[in-house]
Amino acid sequence: MSNHKKNISLVIEDNLSTLYAFALGMISEQKHAEGLMQMLIVKAINHKDELTEHDDIKAYLFKLLYHLCIENLDQKLDHYDKNSENKLEEFYLYNRLEEIQIRDDDKLKMVSGLNQNELEEIIANLPIKFRPIMLLRDFYNFSYPQISYILNIPLDIITHKLSVVNKIFQSELWKNLVNKRHHVSQDG
Repeated sequence: MSNHKKNISLVIEDNLSTLYAFALGMISEQKHAEGLMQMLIVKAINHKDELTEHDDIKAYLFKLLYHLCIENLDQKLDHYDKNSENKLEEFYLYNRLEEIQIRDDDKLKMVSGLNQNELEEIIANLPIKFRPIMLLRDFYNFSYPQISYILNIPLDIITHKLSVVNKIFQSELWKNLVNKRHHVSQDG
């Protein structure tokens, strides 16, 4: 067995928390994500002979995990309305922040005041067909070609979906900020 194929165990070990976070971001249920991680490890080790010395092992693991997540997701949970895609506005969050009558410092505090749970909830509410692209690009810093490889989607589709998910994310983030600000103003 080549060194490259033995390295899969090391790459799994080095990226275990990142892979788990990706699974949790996709599935949003801790026990389900843990089960998928076990399946990933077994599948990766059993299929390590498929790797060549030119393969990106980390991207390969994310690809396996992505497909395990998709295979195990209940598609009924995805409530994305494709018609709403055309109604999404560029720079939605920026435009909404410009409309409110508060100082720029307060706008920055408003956005930077999000906690980890709020961010995870917003991501969990993104449509499943767009969620992995945002997670892979914005949270795990994969390049567009790597995302294309992991998701088995052409590059032009990746760029389109990333554009759409960024608009959806900004809209959901705005809803969270307005809701949070509304609660704060009622309490204060």
